[in-house]
Amino acid sequence: MLSERIEFHPEADAEVFAATAAAPAVFLLRGEDAHSEPYVSKTANLRRRLQRLLSPPEERTKRLNLRDRVRWIEYTLTGSDFESGFVLYQVLRSVFPRTYSNRLRLRFAPLVKLHLENEFPRASITTRLGRISGKNVSYGPFVSRVAAEKFMNDALRLYEHDERVISIHGYLYPIAQAHPETFFLKAAHCWGWATWTRGWSLFDPDGQKLLDELKRRNVTHQFDFDGSHPYTRMLQNQIAGRNNSWAIRWYASAFLNDKLTLYPGRSLVYNTGMDGSGTHCSTTSKFSSEIADLPIVLGTIAVEENFEAKRAIAKFFERTRPTLPVRIIRILLDALLNKIRK
Repeated sequence: MLSERIEFHPEADAEVFAATAAAPAVFLLRGEDAHSEPYVSKTANLRRRLQRLLSPPEERTKRLNLRDRVRWIEYTLTGSDFESGFVLYQVLRSVFPRTYSNRLRLRFAPLVKLHLENEFPRASITTRLGRISGKNVSYGPFVSRVAAEKFMNDALRLYEHDERVISIHGYLYPIAQAHPETFFLKAAHCWGWATWTRGWSLFDPDGQKLLDELKRRNVTHQFDFDGSHPYTRMLQNQIAGRNNSWAIRWYASAFLNDKLTLYPGRSLVYNTGMDGSGTHCSTTSKFSSEIADLPIVLGTIAVEENFEAKRAIAKFFERTRPTLPVRIIRILLDALLNKIRK
C-alpha cells in the first residue's frame, strides 16, 4: 500500500533523512519485531517529521522519540491533503482493522442548516444531520476554521484600542459547565491566540525577573490559577533551562501588567500536538475539546475577569492533575537535578 521502504540505522540517520523528500506524505514506522505496533501518521513535510521522531533525543524534553525502536520506514508521497487523508485511512484500516476509526479522529464538517419548518425561518451552523424528510435544508460542508478566524478578527477590531485587553484566545478547556458566549480571564495563554503590537510590546523575555516580581507581590498562588496548575514551576523550569517556553513568560508578562484575555464560551481550536508530536507536552487526550458547531456571537460585555469561569477551569485542572505520588516524585527529581547542576 505504501510505495517506498527504507531501512533505518541510527548511526546512518543523516543518509536516511537526505534520501526522503521534504514533501507531504503518509508514513509508517516499524520496529525490528514484525509483530510490534507500528507508528502511522501523515505529514506536510516528511523529512522534517522524521528528523523530529528519529534524531538523537534532546535533553530534558518530553517530545516523542522513536530513534531506538524503528528499523523500517515505509511511506508514500501525496499531492494534496485530501490524498493524504485518504491514504492514511487505507493504511490505518489495514494495520488497525478494529481501531482505525478512533485513530483517524474524524470530525464531521460544519453545515449551514435552514430551518424552513419554523414559522420564522432561520439559519444555524451544525455538524449533525438529522432526518432528511421535511422542509429543512442543509448546505455544505464548510471549513470550521473560518468561524475561528472571524471570531479572532472581529474581536481584534472590537478591543483594538482597549488597553485593558492584551489578547484574544480561541481555545477553551473541555469543561461541561456552560459559559457565557464570551468572557475575560487574566490568563494570556498560547493555544489559538491573537494580539496587537501594543500587547506584544509588554512581553518580557527575562524569566527570572518575572519570577522575582511574582514573588515580591506574593501572587504566585493566583498566577497558578488559585493553586490548581503549576505555572510557577513551569516558569522556574524555563529559568533553569529545562524548557524554553516563551508562552509561560507571555502569560507572566500579561499577568503582572494586570491585562485581560477574551475567551470564547466554546472552543474554536483543537490542539493536535497532544499526540506526542508537540513541544513541551506529553501524549494525552485530557485537553481535547470539541470544536464549536455554532459560530461565537461577539457582543459587548463587561471588561473584567469572570471568576465563575476561572473557578470552573481551576476545578478542571484539579481533576486532571497528576496524583500526589507522581507530583512528589517530580518535585524530588527537580531538586536532584538542581543539586547536580550546582
